Amino acid sequence: MNSEQQRKQAVRALPGRERPINKTAALRMLLPEIEAAMARGVSQAELVQSLAAAGLTLTLDQLRVTLYRIRHPKRKPPHAPSQAVPPALPIPRTPAPSSAGFDYQQYRDKPTDW
Repeated sequence: MNSEQQRKQAVRALPGRERPINKTAALRMLLPEIEAAMARGVSQAELVQSLAAAGLTLTLDQLRVTLYRIRHPKRKPPHAPSQAVPPALPIPRTPAPSSAGFDYQQYRDKPTDW
């Protein structure tokens, strides 16, 4: 066996460890049971104590905020603009005919006589 194969085999032989799960993921997995317990009248303080006894330590505020975030995920804005509103049309920039009313250009260009 060459050295590259030996290194690959050595890496494969390393024991794997279970990745620790974060609190949000743990609560997300337990959400149906938490909801059912709360529907039975179990308080959030009692849930915190029960979860701490099972090895998931968090405060009452952490439980409340995490449950809110799980129940109300962020809404992402749409990537494409809405087609409900048509795009604005350009306004034509043609001068109004002089017969349309008062001719401001005539007075604008005239020198002032104080």
